[in-house]
Amino acid sequence: MKRKNISRILWGIGFLLAGIFLLLEQLHLISLNLSLWTIIWTIIFAALGVSSIANKNIFGSVFSIAFLVIVYAKPLHITKLVPWTILLVALLISIGLSIIFKKSIVENEIIVNGKRVDWKDVRPEPFHAQEVISQTSKTETGEEVVISQKLSDTSRYIRSQNLHSVTINSFVGDAEIYLNHAKAAGESVIFNINASIGDIDIYLPNSWQIVNELDSTFGNIDYFGHSSETGTKLILRGSKKVGDLGIHFVE
Repeated sequence: MKRKNISRILWGIGFLLAGIFLLLEQLHLISLNLSLWTIIWTIIFAALGVSSIANKNIFGSVFSIAFLVIVYAKPLHITKLVPWTILLVALLISIGLSIIFKKSIVENEIIVNGKRVDWKDVRPEPFHAQEVISQTSKTETGEEVVISQKLSDTSRYIRSQNLHSVTINSFVGDAEIYLNHAKAAGESVIFNINASIGDIDIYLPNSWQIVNELDSTFGNIDYFGHSSETGTKLILRGSKKVGDLGIHFVE
């Protein structure tokens, strides 16, 4: 089961439990000595925390605990700590854990002329594109496509018949990129990724092949379907932090 589906299930269970606890509390079948909002926030942040752990999201996991600490500050006898102090501590802990659990550089090595090298040594110059778009869903036909999104989910249907490159800038959100109707301008297409905290799914023809030069931290690259590896090369470059990348080969 995909992590996205697991996250949805956890959120659904969380809200169901919130409703059940509220009903039992109002019927006086249980006595938790908790306010309505305390129960609701507990369920929401607990579900967010479990979902973040399932998705290997350090920031989401730590901040879920931080918000629970804020909610239960009085029972924990830590009311002297203002919320901003707790959130600042959570931020510092999140950054520290992200550094500590960064994947080994060996996993990000690429092969050039039979030798292992660091992708940073062959990283291209900063990419400059002609168009930046931010709508939730859109069809693209340009030669150089740039996708930018923050705090939301987005879908792009790329139907370019002379595609040179795709660049995605993503922060806290999921993105789905459909290349199954696109045609490359040459033998390869550059796919630049600059993403933090979120999943990316790429759909492409099953004749295309993947060249992975991506620097990935605290996330996986999963393949769905099989490639005949006879067609266009999709060259993955850039950096992806805290989130998974799914490659889907379609007919």
